[in-house]
Amino acid sequence: MDDYISKPVSLEALQSALEHWGPGAPSVTRARSAPPTSEHAAPTPAPRTGVVAEFSEDELVDMQRLTQVGGSDPESFREMMDLFLGQMGGEMQELRAAIEAGKAAQAARLAHRCYGASATCGLIGIFPPLRALERMGKAGELEGALEFWTQADHTLNRIRQVFERQLASLADRPQPRQTQVS
Repeated sequence: MDDYISKPVSLEALQSALEHWGPGAPSVTRARSAPPTSEHAAPTPAPRTGVVAEFSEDELVDMQRLTQVGGSDPESFREMMDLFLGQMGGEMQELRAAIEAGKAAQAARLAHRCYGASATCGLIGIFPPLRALERMGKAGELEGALEFWTQADHTLNRIRQVFERQLASLADRPQPRQTQVS
């Protein structure tokens, strides 16, 4: 096993690693998740087409996790936000190009990287389309993948708006005064 899961460990990242490393691996579920499958069950097929359900604004981002990663200082948060959005934007464009070129394995790797970066920041609303793209790429079946890419891109734009609101909220808060020692 060579996947790395950073602390604090999220259930989604743990589930992803467990699913990746073998059938029959224990399943980590939440109340609204599907029940775990037995080790003899067939693997979940890659989705063919369709768009996954959209998250509400409150479900889009785990604000507690985002604050842990981005901090409560506006400068630190802005730096994290710019870094994430810059890298994620580039990865998303590479992912689209891989889909359009029919490079399934590359699409799977890119979707997985985008998922991991999003999980680190608590951006749960983008998980479903990225996971669908990863499964499609691993199955070598990219038919309908652009629909999922479009949803992931749309969700990323919604997340950008959440980032901007969070940054504005942090900037509006009074900052602690630093006392000078004489």
